[in-house]
Amino acid sequence: MRTHYHLAKLAQEGERWSGWYRSANLEIHQSADLHGWQWERLADLLALCSPRVAVRRSIRMALHYMRTGQHLPATVYGTRRAIQRYEEEGMILGPKTRAFSLALRGDLDAIVLDTWMARAFEVEQGKLSTKRVREECERRVRDAAGMMGLHPAECQAAAWAATMLRNGRRVQVLGLQEEETLWG
Repeated sequence: MRTHYHLAKLAQEGERWSGWYRSANLEIHQSADLHGWQWERLADLLALCSPRVAVRRSIRMALHYMRTGQHLPATVYGTRRAIQRYEEEGMILGPKTRAFSLALRGDLDAIVLDTWMARAFEVEQGKLSTKRVREECERRVRDAAGMMGLHPAECQAAAWAATMLRNGRRVQVLGLQEEETLWG
């Protein structure tokens, strides 16, 4: 597992993306205001639709569900079940999904550990589901954030972006409005 120094270096590379969650939160508020939706519910649904899909796909799934109360046909069972539990009990159980919801809601202490963060730490993604590894990664993000003078979510977002860029991926803002224009 990579050190917090390595993570700080990644965060420095991706520092222009450190405001990703703040931008996403603003977009969520704007979209919710436009449609008369509860912004917290939209943030939660975006997080619930995020596992194992690209950001664009999760946005499409969440917006469709917000509009219709129905899932897109290709929505996997796990996502359907997570949304059902959320609707029935108001709970988000997965550590990645729960942290993503908190970060989208503006909690800059939340740390999202996903596939790209597993790559940043050079650990198998499945190991992030173990409490010991997840807590150690979170500690290292907090340590790197302290070194950089950032909030943990900002440091994580910057390291996430740098990892994506290093792997030939494009980093962009959440893009709710763009998706609404295309699919609205």
